[in-house]
Amino acid sequence: MNREALHDLINRIPEDDLAAAQRYPEYLATSPAYRAAMSAPPDDEPVTARDSEAIEKAAGEIRTGKWFRTTPYSTNSACYEVPDTARRLGRGAT
Repeated sequence: MNREALHDLINRIPEDDLAAAQRYPEYLATSPAYRAAMSAPPDDEPVTARDSEAIEKAAGEIRTGKWFRTTPYSTNSACYEVPDTARRLGRGAT
């Protein structure tokens, strides 16, 4: 079978059956990772008070835009200190 034959077959499907006919080709065209995620069992662990606090904190940060702010380079640069020898040689961290 080729695409043209498949298109001909689809064109012969009655209008009332199109929704049913759509399901399998959509399944085939969807990524395996998406199919696995959609078929995974639901999370059955109870939401703890700590979970609720973290969810609310994250939602608040997203609402206020805090989640999208970045830390200035000067604050982070001490974490990535380049040794003096590498700096003199014009290289990055070794």
